[in-house]
Amino acid sequence: MVEAAQAAATSDLAHQQANMAIHRATFKFGHFLALCCIFSALWCVVTSFTQFGVLEPTEDIAQSEWSDGCQDGLQYCICPRETVCADRIVDLVYLGIARTSIYMVYPFLICLFLSKSNHLTAYLQTTVFSVFVEFADMHHVHVFGAKVVEYATWIHVFFHLLRWGTRDNGNELTYLWETQTGLTGLIAVAVMPLITWPMRFERFRKRLSYEYRKGLHYLSWIWMVAMVLHAPATHIFYLCGIPLLIYWLNYIAGIFRGTYLVPSTVFRRLGSGTSLSFINPPGFELKGASYIMVMLPWISRTQWHAFSVFPHPTQENASSVCIAALGDWSKQLHETIIRPTSRAVWVNGPYLSPFATAIDFDNIITLATGIGITPALAVMNLYKGTRRVNLVWMCRDPSFVEFFISTVEFPEDSFVMIYYTGKKDLVLDDLPFNVFLFRGRPKLDRVISGIVHSIETEIGLPENIVEEGKMLQNMSAEEKFRAMFTRLFNEYSPTEI
Repeated sequence: MVEAAQAAATSDLAHQQANMAIHRATFKFGHFLALCCIFSALWCVVTSFTQFGVLEPTEDIAQSEWSDGCQDGLQYCICPRETVCADRIVDLVYLGIARTSIYMVYPFLICLFLSKSNHLTAYLQTTVFSVFVEFADMHHVHVFGAKVVEYATWIHVFFHLLRWGTRDNGNELTYLWETQTGLTGLIAVAVMPLITWPMRFERFRKRLSYEYRKGLHYLSWIWMVAMVLHAPATHIFYLCGIPLLIYWLNYIAGIFRGTYLVPSTVFRRLGSGTSLSFINPPGFELKGASYIMVMLPWISRTQWHAFSVFPHPTQENASSVCIAALGDWSKQLHETIIRPTSRAVWVNGPYLSPFATAIDFDNIITLATGIGITPALAVMNLYKGTRRVNLVWMCRDPSFVEFFISTVEFPEDSFVMIYYTGKKDLVLDDLPFNVFLFRGRPKLDRVISGIVHSIETEIGLPENIVEEGKMLQNMSAEEKFRAMFTRLFNEYSPTEI
């Protein structure tokens, strides 16, 4: 009982340490962005509503062509240009909300395009800066930043329009099309829903195919150019222009230096998907759990799709991709490949995926469903022999289960738990000794706790199971019975038996 309690405590401690490590890795960059947002908001307040900024005495405001001076008894107000004139208390409130809301999200605005500069982030992940920022997992920064920027933009627009609409009997609303600030803002607001809503809302995701949603997302280029030109008197030209330039340079570099023709890619049709395998072209190197963009000119010359890529299980200097037949493009591919064949493929990448953060841990548990096993296999192959990478995989497609069990050489020091939820019977040869196949869904809390407990207590480790299995395989029936009977009495008391 004491040993069991100690083992449980060790397991709980391991869980806590893992959670703390993940928490630090996930949120440390978020904390930095939050501090930048606070600083940016304070900068807006100082430069807008103090005498160090554009706040001026009423005598100076009265000399401008857009105001007769401060009203409502104000001694100081703001009117550096026609589009930013606030000489009443209510105008100052509206302007304060409009400007602070957008200034506060400038850090996220900068990150929107930098987070999608994939070649740059892949390189930075190999530098010491990756200790502070998980460059391999910048997509969540992009998604969260886009939501924050969109909300702030609507607030910004609403209060600017409210201020213009309540001044000079609403005549200032003509600034929308008469000024550069108004016109660029109008363009940005017009294209913004087309960029974000098809990606955010389930209704649009179901009704619009991925190709249309991705095409609309490229309107973000127009949106960012409009932001660059939106306020010539401020620094937004540099704040938005430099990230956009870096993104474009990264995009061009990806076309000429990161795109490869693979003349002979082997395709194999599975039950509800397609597998690809190819010899790595010169310059193509997997440095971590990665994904690639794939273009099949004989399916479509304009569509590039992202898929996880993993080292080929048995072939040196080769890679594999598995594609589930879920969308129009992947279904057409599945219908085209009726037998094993070789075709030409264009690939772009590889780019690091969030699974690349596995390098920070020594004992790893990967969870996957369906075709999501591919990035987990990449981690297992890349860190074979140096880390213990365990797999818990849930899948209902029998062809995927049969394909991966028959082709992948799972490391002997890894637990491989496969939960088959399909209805058809599986056609399999003997399973590796460390591969456990179950029917039905797992109770993940028990499965994960069991794996952690086994590793921390070193009881029932996979490599021991494999070794015992090999020994039993070479034993006669009588020797197997004696070995199992001896183990039974070593592990259980007569009362427990």
